[in-house]
Amino acid sequence: MSKHTKGPWKAAKDAQGYIYNDDEILIAAAHCQKTHYNAAGVSAEQMMANVRLIAASPIMYDYVAQKAHDGCENAIKIIAKTS
Repeated sequence: MSKHTKGPWKAAKDAQGYIYNDDEILIAAAHCQKTHYNAAGVSAEQMMANVRLIAASPIMYDYVAQKAHDGCENAIKIIAKTS
C-alpha cells in the first residue's frame, strides 16, 4: 500500500469538496453540490463534513501513530490497518 501524501491538508473554502496540501496541490476531491443529494442520499452538508474529516486525517494519523509508538494497543491495531 502506498503512503499517504504528507499533511497538513485543508478543505477548500468554496464548498466544492476539494482537499489541498499546504503547497495548494490537489490531494483529493469529493463531488459536492450545495443544493443536491448524491445517489446515496447524502446531503451536500454531510459531504462537506466528510471532506473536512478527510482533510483532518493526517493530523489524526500522526496522533494515533504517536500513541502506537507509546505502546497503546488500540493505536497499534489502527496503524496496522493503514499499512
